[in-house]
Amino acid sequence: MTRPLLSTTALAVLMPAVALAEVTPDDVWANLQAATRAFGGTMTADTSRDGNVLTAANMSMVFNLPLGVGRITADVGTMTLADNGDGTVALGGPMTQEMVVALEITGEGGGTVTMATSLADYVTTASGDPGNVTYDYTIGRYGFEFTDLTLTGGLAVEAEDFTVEGTFDMRDLSGSYTITEGELLTLASTGTVGSGDFDMSYSTASDSGSISVSQTATMGAMQAEGSVALPANGTSVMQFAQAFRAGLAISYVFSSEGQSSEQETLLDGELFSSQSDAIGASDGQVRLDADGFAVEMRADSYDFEMLQPLMMPVPLRLAMDRLEGAFALPFLQSDDPQDVVLRLGIDGLTVDPELWAMIDPGAQLPRDPASVLLDVTGQVKVLFDLVDPIALGELDQSGAMPGELLSLDLNSLSARAVGAGADASGAFTFDNTDLVSFDGIPAPDGRADIVLTGVNGLLDRLLSMGLLSQDDMMGARMVLGGFFRPGDAADELVTEIEIDGAAGTISAGGQRIK
Repeated sequence: MTRPLLSTTALAVLMPAVALAEVTPDDVWANLQAATRAFGGTMTADTSRDGNVLTAANMSMVFNLPLGVGRITADVGTMTLADNGDGTVALGGPMTQEMVVALEITGEGGGTVTMATSLADYVTTASGDPGNVTYDYTIGRYGFEFTDLTLTGGLAVEAEDFTVEGTFDMRDLSGSYTITEGELLTLASTGTVGSGDFDMSYSTASDSGSISVSQTATMGAMQAEGSVALPANGTSVMQFAQAFRAGLAISYVFSSEGQSSEQETLLDGELFSSQSDAIGASDGQVRLDADGFAVEMRADSYDFEMLQPLMMPVPLRLAMDRLEGAFALPFLQSDDPQDVVLRLGIDGLTVDPELWAMIDPGAQLPRDPASVLLDVTGQVKVLFDLVDPIALGELDQSGAMPGELLSLDLNSLSARAVGAGADASGAFTFDNTDLVSFDGIPAPDGRADIVLTGVNGLLDRLLSMGLLSQDDMMGARMVLGGFFRPGDAADELVTEIEIDGAAGTISAGGQRIK
């Protein structure tokens, strides 16, 4: 995998099983070119042969941007492909090379980034059959360093005096990936990374002042599996809908021991802001295919700190014991109902004592860790291909709705903070033929149950702190008394929100409000 191969796999993910067959250096070179074409680019090089070694020098990959906006060119150095004599091929090349990535935007100018790349303890072996090649690799270290940035045209004028520098290192990489050619080119991969570091800074200066930003990050061990299926000859942004229906698909699953980062921004040499965060062990998955886009993420902990001395007298510090989320949305037109998902969970949320002291110096509010859980599912009918630019343009011109909401299930809404809590659940259906009864919204029909705990106690504390006036307190209690009734537990209030779509009515706790 040398540097060019690293660039190809970075487009895909990290890297199953070695097939015991035979490939030649020419087979491997053709396989890598096929992968580049599927990603929408072309890969060329000056090739030569010396005995059992095929050398690809002056390797270049060119990717044209959609709609003629411009193109990206990457000059990635030299790669060697040596026939091992046993049906496998060893990939290699200089362990230190220069990579030049250029961006050209039509009518706007562009820019060129030059990086020094380096490898250590690098072994990659290709095996399998022509058109179905598996690459097994181990890398002790892979790194790059920004050495130069040049901007041209309008971008140079807008950026004025712009500089960038930085380094990136990954250590103890291993895994494999398989590139299978066909009407759809597929890339299946699995891999691990032992650790990584990132250090980058950039600045811009003009007569009006200067801004500089520095960032660092440290990454723990990570494992990942991924697969990509692409039309063999690439696809246009104008044809994404057809490509997804033909099998275009991307999936990625990962787990990580954690990571941390810091960022500092200076304005005319003075600290404007700084922030840091740390994420504990985490995992997640991403899917993009004909069924739509779906993502799930979880982290065992999350700590965040931000300081803005010109705006806040004390740092903002937050910590969470657990953070999770999920989102799923279809984007291809279908006459059948399709599922949507929205889930967000925060557990063990705490705020720094300095900030609490500003808000509640008398410590009258309970400071137990807060939590929030939102879990919503539903079904929609998508009326247009939402990845089709032509369809989106027609939507913009006509003002038509892109889809219909058919049902919505509030599986759980739960919040706990400052000694009070709220819980709700419910289910609703929607009549998209009735946009009159509820002022342009498809007529809903269903019920939600709500339970509040500790609210009266919280109101009393807010009154004693001076954050509520007597009039505010009276108004709040009138609303609660009008629509809620006492529950079974102390300081518990319950109610039901009922919507009758056919009648066009809404009631809360038996009291009609529409």
